[in-house]
Amino acid sequence: MAGDFNIWNSDWDPQYPHYSAHINDLMIIADSFDLDLSTPTNPGPTRFAGNPLDSNSILNLMFINPQNREYNNHSIIEHHRYPSDHAPLSVEIQISAKNTVIPRCSIKPNSKDKLKYDSYILTNMSSLCSSDLNSKDKVEKFTNDVANIFNTAWNRFSKETKITKHSKAWWDQECDNNLRTYHQSQTTDNWTKFK
Repeated sequence: MAGDFNIWNSDWDPQYPHYSAHINDLMIIADSFDLDLSTPTNPGPTRFAGNPLDSNSILNLMFINPQNREYNNHSIIEHHRYPSDHAPLSVEIQISAKNTVIPRCSIKPNSKDKLKYDSYILTNMSSLCSSDLNSKDKVEKFTNDVANIFNTAWNRFSKETKITKHSKAWWDQECDNNLRTYHQSQTTDNWTKFK
């Protein structure tokens, strides 16, 4: 949880000598999500006063889960604050290859499973009676029956596949042709035209 909370408080800004009443509400919210106030790796102001008579302050805060060792500190990125008077906060999150595998279920087009899926739905839908939908309960039962038919068909005929950074299920012959055309256009002759 991060942002400009617009709360001046001595707990995070030693230059501010007072205790804000709003801090209690903020800490209750953070605590309800099991979050603690994060200490920046490079402590300093997060709001820069436009008036030279005013002092800079710390208003941008980040709260993180203290149990998560992968990202337990944040940084203040002062040099990326313009045109704003607030410096953004940054935290690095490590994403390993094991986290990029995404399982999903699918049915290949024009496969035997797709034919079985379609057949199952057609057979079971044709057995439903839709002529007597004259009450809320009957409409609700009918819609539940339809949902169950599709759910059962999907669970029965779909197969789990894993999407990784190497997956190319969408790649087809047209993609091959376009890539080949692109590579052929990248000759030295073409580059000299643009010099």
